[in-house]
Amino acid sequence: MSLLRGILMLAAGVFVIWRGWVGHAHTNAWPFYAIGALAIALGLFRLFRKPPKPLV
Repeated sequence: MSLLRGILMLAAGVFVIWRGWVGHAHTNAWPFYAIGALAIALGLFRLFRKPPKPLV
């Protein structure tokens, strides 16, 4: 499940950055870039983190 969430967050981050790039002529694009970079970072974290150790 974490792998799927990571892939979805990467896709969402790329989409948000792309939307910021497309709309940068009409509005400020920096919020799109910041949210996209945050989503990509969270997606990479989800993909590459170690699974939690069992408690028992």
